[in-house]
Amino acid sequence: MRVAIVADGAYPYVKGGVEQRYHSLANSLVARGHEVDWYTMKYWDGAPVMIAEGIRYIGICRPQSLYSGRRRSILEALTFGLACLRLLGRSERYDVVDCSQYPFFNVLAMWLVARRWRSALIVSWYETWGGHWREYLGVWGVVGRQIERWCARLPQCLVVVSEQALARLETEGLKPRRAVHVPLGVDCARIGRVPMAPDRVDVIYFGRLKNHKNVDILLRAVALLRAAGHAVRALIVGDGPEAGSLKALAQELALDGAVQFRGAVESSDELMSLVKAARLFVHPSTKEGGGSTATLEANACGTPTIAVDHPLGIDKSLIEEGVNGFWVRPLSAKVLADHVLRALYDPRLDGELRQAALQRSQAFDLAAVATRIEALYLQLADPSHTRA
Repeated sequence: MRVAIVADGAYPYVKGGVEQRYHSLANSLVARGHEVDWYTMKYWDGAPVMIAEGIRYIGICRPQSLYSGRRRSILEALTFGLACLRLLGRSERYDVVDCSQYPFFNVLAMWLVARRWRSALIVSWYETWGGHWREYLGVWGVVGRQIERWCARLPQCLVVVSEQALARLETEGLKPRRAVHVPLGVDCARIGRVPMAPDRVDVIYFGRLKNHKNVDILLRAVALLRAAGHAVRALIVGDGPEAGSLKALAQELALDGAVQFRGAVESSDELMSLVKAARLFVHPSTKEGGGSTATLEANACGTPTIAVDHPLGIDKSLIEEGVNGFWVRPLSAKVLADHVLRALYDPRLDGELRQAALQRSQAFDLAAVATRIEALYLQLADPSHTRA
């Protein structure tokens, strides 16, 4: 079977959850004897086509910043969408084209391209915004909401990564031809082999540093705990548009020695070793769309999670209150500080809760998830040119 992945970011050049998911999936498909081409922006030097780990990466435009200020860049989205449209000039035969929901214009373009290539078009769907478009783009949110509707209806199938995102499709009145829930997956065996980092910390945050991740509230919560006499230590791992302002805030709150900014960690194994060395993973994001690779990775590391109960946050099925983590609602520095303090003093934290997190991760093991995706691809592929 020949599979084309279409996403503006490509792992390891971009280390977001979308990119990690596609990379893991592509590796699994290659290992099973399938051919995988990944159409993306050209992040590497040299020729536009590069082969790594059996995956054929095809750069179709120059890389651009994914963000403009605090929002996704509309220019980047248009540039990648137009680059996808130019693929109409290529004569290809793929059984399946799997296109990332983001940045939307690529979905519209690939609908035309997939018809030209006689390929089944699948869109990996991460979240449904609906009315949130108006809050995000103001009056232009009407346009964003309509594009979201088109992107949901055009493909043969949406692969929806969370139950929450699946439910919101119905709530917002979006009617895809077919929608299938296949959760995100993590390589539990690989993560299990990673040793714990020697330097233990109380709290870790890892992920992109963006405004909706609310890392600033975590810093304020740590400051409240320190002011109350609790010697809490936190590690912030990641990079993004908010990195500078967060470091400035940490200085303003006098958190030197209490909070360490590690920046982006290149090695996935190194990142997992840091997560294992933390007693808690705090995930204060209020816009995840349901799926959360970071939460699944924390589970696989045996690190309980504190997350925000929010309509656009992570799926409620990922954390069972008091079992493998805790929910915060409403989100504020004071409420978050109270939850962190209670968790750190919970006698079950370093034993029972860690074991429960490890056990919960098995339901999202990558091998089982990849098998489900492979079966779906084979079901939707054009039988006239499918190759086992």
